[in-house]
Amino acid sequence: MPLEGGIVPLSELAHLGLWNRPSRAILCSYQATPPMRKIETLMNAAILEGRNFTSGNTTVMHEDGVANVFLHGNKIAEVGDNFVTLFDGGWQSSTTKSRLNAILQRHAIKGECVFQKNFKWFVHKFVGQAGSSPVFVEKDFTNGMILA
Repeated sequence: MPLEGGIVPLSELAHLGLWNRPSRAILCSYQATPPMRKIETLMNAAILEGRNFTSGNTTVMHEDGVANVFLHGNKIAEVGDNFVTLFDGGWQSSTTKSRLNAILQRHAIKGECVFQKNFKWFVHKFVGQAGSSPVFVEKDFTNGMILA
């Protein structure tokens, strides 16, 4: 049975043949996500509008139809028309995670997010549909991971 926001718990994926690991709760539903910071709203607007943007520690630079997002001068994301590529910029900080989740909330499939468990980063990644419910898996975060 899908949770609020249409997220399917991992325990349900096993009987669908889509997941064979023990179930673990993933709390990435956007209904549970705190509101975006003002800088993240402005960052997302710049990405959508195709314009360069700098405010504080966050920069968006457009090149060849791709928005490159930097935090403290380190690349944390590339956003194109049909993809988002994730990087940690060398720092798996709460600010980096917040910026990435703001980007995913606006530019990826609803429910995809970066989260931390036991000091390790993971991605809640969409892998398909089970009837009318989206199916997600938990993957280790890796630099250059592409979500489409």
